[in-house]
Amino acid sequence: MVFIEVIFQGIIVGIIVGIFEGIFEGIFEGIFEGIFEGIFEGIIVGIFEGIIIGLLKFVNLRSFFYTIANVYIIITLKYINIYNIFDLGDKSWNYRI
Repeated sequence: MVFIEVIFQGIIVGIIVGIFEGIFEGIFEGIFEGIFEGIFEGIIVGIFEGIIIGLLKFVNLRSFFYTIANVYIIITLKYINIYNIFDLGDKSWNYRI
């Protein structure tokens, strides 16, 4: 009888600990994902803005328009789901090319 009570206590404690772990992992993963995404997007946008402003100041218009075309290509490539190429699962419905 004591053995069954210990098993049930372990199950209840495991459920409670699992719930709290899930809550804290969700909170911290969300916060850190947001921070890292913000940092990386800020760096990328800052680099492109610096290139465009630098070209406006120092370089002729021909290379400026080439840079705008390159930035446009890079931005559009960002929205193509490239990661599905490396995915082994059947997700053909998820391609956005």
